[in-house]
Amino acid sequence: METEEAFVRSMGFSRPNYVATAAIEHLFLGLVGIVLGAVSGLVMSGLAVDVSSRTSDGREPLPPFILATRWEPVLFGYAALVIIAVIALGLLTVRYSRRPLHEATRVQK
Repeated sequence: METEEAFVRSMGFSRPNYVATAAIEHLFLGLVGIVLGAVSGLVMSGLAVDVSSRTSDGREPLPPFILATRWEPVLFGYAALVIIAVIALGLLTVRYSRRPLHEATRVQK
C-alpha cells in the first residue's frame, strides 16, 4: 500500500482524484466478488442438493425437493460489506491526506 500511495502522490494526484480512483477500484472489485460469489454459491448449492436429495436407488424423492434461498441474510451480508468498504475508503483518504509526501516516498527495507 505504501508503494502505491507514494507512486500516486508523486504523479501529482490530488485528494479528490485519489479518492475517486480508490472508490472505482473498490467498487469494481467488490461487484466482481459479489457476483462471482453469489453465482458460485447458487451453482454449488444446486449441485449439493441434487446429490443429497436422491433416494437410495438414485431416483428423485416424491414430493420433489425444492431449493429455496433466503435472500435477507445475503443482503444483510452485502450491506455489511458496503459499510466496511466505505469505512476503509474513509481511512484510506485520511491516511492519504495526513501523510507528508517526503514520508510517503521514502523507500524502506
